[in-house]
Amino acid sequence: SGELQLMLSVGHGTLTVGDTTGLTFSQGDGDHDAALTFPWTLGDLKFCITPISYQGNQDFNGADQLSVQVDDQGNTGSGTNLVDSETVNITVDPVNDEPVLAVPGDQSVDEDTVLNFPAITITDVDAASGELQVMLSVSQGTLTLGDTSGLTFTQGDGDQDAALTFTGTLDDLNAALTTLSYQGNQDFNGADQLSVQVDDQGNTGRGTNLVDSETVNITVDPVNDDPVLAVPGDQSVDADTVLNFPALTITDVDAASGELQVSLSVSQGTLTLGDTTGLTFSQGDGDQDAALTFTGTLDDLNAALTTLSYQGKQHFNGADQLSVQVDDQGNTGSGTNLVDSETVNITVDPVNDEPVLAVPGDQSVDEDTVLNFPAITITDVDA
Repeated sequence: SGELQLMLSVGHGTLTVGDTTGLTFSQGDGDHDAALTFPWTLGDLKFCITPISYQGNQDFNGADQLSVQVDDQGNTGSGTNLVDSETVNITVDPVNDEPVLAVPGDQSVDEDTVLNFPAITITDVDAASGELQVMLSVSQGTLTLGDTSGLTFTQGDGDQDAALTFTGTLDDLNAALTTLSYQGNQDFNGADQLSVQVDDQGNTGRGTNLVDSETVNITVDPVNDDPVLAVPGDQSVDADTVLNFPALTITDVDAASGELQVSLSVSQGTLTLGDTTGLTFSQGDGDQDAALTFTGTLDDLNAALTTLSYQGKQHFNGADQLSVQVDDQGNTGSGTNLVDSETVNITVDPVNDEPVLAVPGDQSVDEDTVLNFPAITITDVDA
């Protein structure tokens, strides 16, 4: 009925005693200990040894060993206490561990501006020197990797791709992902999302390949875009003749239903708009004005500008110039209003004008008397 002392230990894991009832531990407590020492009587000791379990340290694989020693503490008879020791070899077989992605939170960037992502990292405790596969994609822009050293691409090449698939070692992948940038499509604003997936391709141990996937929401904030004027080339017209301009057009990718402002002017004639539907004038009224300023939607402005005509001043010939300016008044997004200005040279060609006689009315004179005519005059504006 004497007590013996039992000592158990492992090098790369922990031991757990299934039933610790009545046990007094001098080392450990019987729950996930690398080493245990406790006394017990032989009868009960046999019972409690049976349910001992082992678990290797997190992600450990390889060789371990259970060391068991029993000390009879001198029970019984003459002589000192006696000891017996045994070992049990344990092989912990590798099992493929999941790769783990760490991604930043939601991101925002201005329209038409590059977003440099905070670091996206991959950890995989058992990747060793094996290669993993990464897939990246966005739907409203492109992705670029500043560093592609050591990578092999099966989709895209790392330079402005909507989708990328590539393989590399853990170190090469993490180095590349620290240089990842995004740019939305031209003039795009709104919501996009970066999808990231890593496939460990089975590195290492038994089990199939394992995958981790994450997403990062991207908000592309609107920024006011320039309006753009398209004007015809130099124009010519005969003096005292109407010139109907080839179409002047305005484009503005983010004007939406907002109103823009147009200013038109000439110095040697007048301008007329055949259609003023939807326009609001702050200068002139669209009928034979030297200068016009008006606002309207993009559709109304373009409709009006297709009906623009010019006429030089009476009998004028020479050089004139149409000045055109459009102000988007801030439509839409962050930033101030933006302006585009253009000019169209106008040559008014001389046309021979009629000479004009001015004669007096009917005259009367006495017989045998000289009649001195009131002035007879000739005018000719271009003689």
